[in-house]
Amino acid sequence: MSHDLTRLYVANAGNNDVAVFALHGPGGPETLLGRIPTAWYPTSVTVSRDDGGLFVTNAKGTGAGPNNTGYYPDLTRTTGPFVDGYCNCEPDRYTGRMIVGTLSGIEVPSEALLRLYTRQVDRDDRVGSGDNGGGRTSGDAASAVAHSTSPIKHVIYIIKENRTYDQVFGDEPQGNGSPSLTLFPRANTPDLHALAERFGLLDNFYADAEVSADGHNWATSANATDYNEKMWPQNYSSPARNRGYDFEGTSSINLSPGGYLWDAAAAAHVSFRDYGEFAQNGAGPTPIPASQADSCPGPVARSYVGMTVPPGQVLCFAATTVNGATTPNLVGTEDPRFRWARSTASSGTRSKARRSLTPARRWPRRTAEPSRRPRVSAGSAEPAETRKSVG
Repeated sequence: MSHDLTRLYVANAGNNDVAVFALHGPGGPETLLGRIPTAWYPTSVTVSRDDGGLFVTNAKGTGAGPNNTGYYPDLTRTTGPFVDGYCNCEPDRYTGRMIVGTLSGIEVPSEALLRLYTRQVDRDDRVGSGDNGGGRTSGDAASAVAHSTSPIKHVIYIIKENRTYDQVFGDEPQGNGSPSLTLFPRANTPDLHALAERFGLLDNFYADAEVSADGHNWATSANATDYNEKMWPQNYSSPARNRGYDFEGTSSINLSPGGYLWDAAAAAHVSFRDYGEFAQNGAGPTPIPASQADSCPGPVARSYVGMTVPPGQVLCFAATTVNGATTPNLVGTEDPRFRWARSTASSGTRSKARRSLTPARRWPRRTAEPSRRPRVSAGSAEPAETRKSVG
């Protein structure tokens, strides 16, 4: 707020701008005068003593940038304590540590300049473009399919996290990639390469997320809340700053107000299944005779890192569940025998382990309501799926 109490400046982190309001005393009303463009994710704004300047902190500033100079593990070290739980790695090339914030000094604009700034913000945020921000027009193929009988019968959404395009697809010759950055080339990921070549290679698709906590929100709701963006560094810091992981459906405060893919599917009476997304792994494992594997309520593993499975036995986990209080539309759609990759270690840190799990049993199909319209297209017989990869 200006010192003369006539102007209010609001940092709009998600829109990368500062909104300028005129104040008219305690009785109001406040009037939006315009918006000033900023750098990435402004989180605070301070007014200079003479009311002539603004100081804006941009939390993401210049972003993280590339980390192609490597991650520095000492693989010869076999005893702890380890820096990050599994190796003596110095995580200075980790995306969360590489983000560089900035401080902007902005002269309070005149009315004419504020109008220009506002138009710039509108262009940057595609306000009033008429294409829903996606560059689509009423005559393109996607819009045409949306208003006719679609050839698409099933949608399978596979989410694989913590990898860049180049790390997996940099070796695809038809894509805009860098082979020198490829860590998992075709020899390691033949199925992913086959899918990309058959259905499409999104080599110029860009994401706002840095880690899993905000990435899953972006992937399933096209949004990460202010709480999400500001709280995940508190959990991901090494060591974590005494706060738990309350993302991905484990708390209501982190939820996107516009809902998620499964909420839209339920509202449209489209049937769907969920394999791991916004789901919580059950406790375990408990060794049981292999002959009793079908009686296990949750996933079954024949091998597990750090454990020796006795001959003739398998490992039985408790059922995978979803939080009905935060994601009610997922209740009944989850596969209780699908265990996704992340586990919680005894120290409270988040880690991943390699598992060998038996395929999930067939389980009853659930629809949101008796369908009064096609699931995805006329004649569709199977539901859409949301699947989180174990890899």
